[in-house]
Formats: sequence, structure tokens, C-alpha cells
Amino acid sequence: MIDINGIAHVQLSVSDLRASRDFYHWLLHETFGMTIQYDSERAFYCIGGRTGVLITPADPQLSADGFDQGRVGLHHLCFRLRAAADVDALHAALAARGGVNILRAPRQDGWAPGYYSILFEDPDGIRLEANFVPGRGNLDVIGEDRRSMVRTSGGRPRSRTRGEAVGVVRRRLYRPSCAFRRPLHRRAEISPAPVRCDRAQREASSAGP
Repeated sequence: MIDINGIAHVQLSVSDLRASRDFYHWLLHETFGMTIQYDSERAFYCIGGRTGVLITPADPQLSADGFDQGRVGLHHLCFRLRAAADVDALHAALAARGGVNILRAPRQDGWAPGYYSILFEDPDGIRLEANFVPGRGNLDVIGEDRRSMVRTSGGRPRSRTRGEAVGVVRRRLYRPSCAFRRPLHRRAEISPAPVRCDRAQREASSAGP
């Protein structure tokens, strides 16, 4: 099983790079504190928060169609924030900036325990979301982590049974460490000598004068 480490980057195609650059410079750099890596007439790229967002011009022959969530491709992009207060602060910043289509003010939803989010759009109408989920979110509900998963004969992961999970814990608890294994090896190496000595002594004593 491959353990991924987040999403490296997302690239968005926009119809007007200058207008989108102004918006994303404000959102990503000024508001989220992400670092600008590229800023040119062909690209605007910010990195930070274990991800990156790249903005590039769309094909002029296709940009007139605009963004549609129902088409093949991106449905929406969601940023994960670190606190519910950050969602509220973003809402206030979007309202103060003006000209941003806020589709939904911050609210709690049932997507995960404590799921709190805001929904808005960029200049092209690309749907953007920012949320906060406490703890591990749905992972705490469904219990899917590497320690609780095993692979079936077909290669697909499944949840461990209770007995399998208990067995894993017991093996971890009672597995000897290197510090304990080395003395055992040393005892095994030196143990034959005393045994041969004792046998020789018994044979010598039983042979008589």
C-alpha cells in the first residue's frame, strides 16, 4: 500500500490571467500566506500548506465556454483551514474585498463531524471551498488507517477483524527488541560448551577407576 502525502499541486486554467492573478494573489498570498514561486505573463504559482496552486491561461478557443461543474474535470477545489475561526475570517475578508460571489456563508454540514465551510467562486466562476474539520474527520468514524487494514487475496484492502487487530497489538507488545535479542544469541553461542563439559564429567565419573 502506497502512503500518499497530500496533493502536490493543482493547476487551474483561467480565461483572463490578469484578473485571476489579482484574485489569487490576494487569496493565496495575502490571505493564506502562501509563497509566490512563479509570477509571469504565462503563469502564477503559489506554494505552501503542503500543496501548490498554479494559474495558467486557458485555450482561447475553449475559454468562451466558461466553467461548468457538470463537465468532465474539476468540480470544485477545497482548501483545508486549521480552525473554524479561520473560516469566519475568510468570510469577512471575502466580503470586505467585494466583487466575490459568495455562494454560501460559513455553516456546518454533515460531510464529517464538525465540518464547517464556506463556498465561493473565482473570477471565472470556478467553485472554491474552504473548510475546517476537527481531528481526523471521517477517518475517526470509519477507522480506516494503515494499521487497521489488510489485503485480501485479490489485493484489495479490507478492515481487520477484531481478532486480527488484537493479534497485531499483541505481536507489537511482546515482540522482543534488539536489546533483548542480542543476549539471547550470545547465550545460544556459549551454551554448548558447558553442556559438553558436564557430559564429559558424567562419563568420566561413571567409568570408575
